[in-house]
Amino acid sequence: MVPVAAAFLAAGAAAVCVDQLSKVVAGRLLAGHGLRLVAWRCGLRWVLNHRGGVVALPVRWAVLVWSAALACAGLLVVGQWSSLGIGGAVGLGLVVGGAAGNLVDRLLRGAVVDFIALRAWPTFNLADAAMVAGAVVLAGGLA
Repeated sequence: MVPVAAAFLAAGAAAVCVDQLSKVVAGRLLAGHGLRLVAWRCGLRWVLNHRGGVVALPVRWAVLVWSAALACAGLLVVGQWSSLGIGGAVGLGLVVGGAAGNLVDRLLRGAVVDFIALRAWPTFNLADAAMVAGAVVLAGGLA
C-alpha cells in the first residue's frame, strides 16, 4: 500500500514542479518575443489562457472544482489501493499534478500559461501533457 501512495504523490509533485519550472524557463526565453520557431512550424509561443480550459470558471469555482476532484481521486486511491497498482497510481498522480499545475497558474497569474506550439494543435503546456499522459496510463492500467 505504501509504494502505491508514494508513486501517486511523487508523480503528482513531479508534474507540478516540472510544469512550473518549464513556465519560468519559457517566460525567460520568450521575453519580448511573441513566437520562437524551432522546426516545421513548431516552437514556443507565450499565451495566457484566461478561459482556463474548456469551460471558463472564475478562480473561486476552479479551486472548488479542483478540491472536489482531488477528494474524489483520494477516495479512489484509498479505496482501491490493491487494484490500482503502481502504474495506475502514477497515472492518477500525473492527472492530479497536471490539474494542480494549471490551478497554480490561475491563482498566481490569473490565467494558465501555455507555451508549446505544434503546428495545428492549440498551444499547450506540460501540465496539459501530464494530464493526457496520466489519463492514458490510468486507462491502460484499468483495462
